[in-house]
Amino acid sequence: MVLWVAMLGAVAAARDDRQIAIDVLSRFLPEQARRITLAAMNLFTACLSFILAWYCFRFVVDSYEYEDVLLGDLPAWVFQSILPIAFALIGYRYVIWAARRFIEFFKGVND
Repeated sequence: MVLWVAMLGAVAAARDDRQIAIDVLSRFLPEQARRITLAAMNLFTACLSFILAWYCFRFVVDSYEYEDVLLGDLPAWVFQSILPIAFALIGYRYVIWAARRFIEFFKGVND
């Protein structure tokens, strides 16, 4: 349950763009540079999340194939299935955040 709650919390944080971040650079950048930097960071986060989703999926498939069990006789893959789902959703959300920030950047350049 802790794994599920943590991953669902991470998905909710990604939805609201409230993930933990070290935000030193954006305080010193002009608005347009800040927008493009945030967009690039969101795109990087999305790519990393999709890579993690893929490897978590492979992990769950292997757990299913080897018939791993937890808590006595329950299949482990059921508990682990939140990992690829959550990372895929986080990646999806950060693609949306990156697209929004790129759009804001290009609208700001044309204004």
